[in-house]
Amino acid sequence: MKQWSTQSGYTNYGYSGNKLASATSYYSNGSTMSEYQFQFDASNRLKVLIETIAKPAANGAKKVKLLYSYYPNGNLWKMDTYFQIVNHNDFELSYSRVYEAYDDKKNPEPAIFSGHFLPGIYLWFNNPTQIRDITPNDNLDYLLRINYTYNSAGYPIRRVQQIEINGIPKPSISYDYVY
Repeated sequence: MKQWSTQSGYTNYGYSGNKLASATSYYSNGSTMSEYQFQFDASNRLKVLIETIAKPAANGAKKVKLLYSYYPNGNLWKMDTYFQIVNHNDFELSYSRVYEAYDDKKNPEPAIFSGHFLPGIYLWFNNPTQIRDITPNDNLDYLLRINYTYNSAGYPIRRVQQIEINGIPKPSISYDYVY
């Protein structure tokens, strides 16, 4: 894939051989939104994604760094999100997303970052059923529980997810899959 587009803009992808190496996202008027660099481990799993924001807000993030860790079966275990603020050199941990549990069924969704498809990258082979966000600077406990209904081939046809914040459940949201 060379390009992915929506009404609000598009993303161009760059490769080193057959492996995704970089991407640049543009607004619909053609101005640059962000540039992305990708690093992979020896097993071809995404390990590092660095986003450079073209026009960061004053005192906002100029770069975002995501570090990925995996379970031995290849499913994503943890994603650490770091921000580098304008006029600062260091990245600071914003939060960690821990994929605590998966089902044993096939996951039809490829990797997506910030609303953009990442061609050829899979962060999970099964469907996550419990995801927790951990923030270093507060006591917020954010837990996402996901239940699936499957078709005869083992793919999800419906996903119902419920967010709990500090143990208080919020209304459920349902998604339907059409193949």
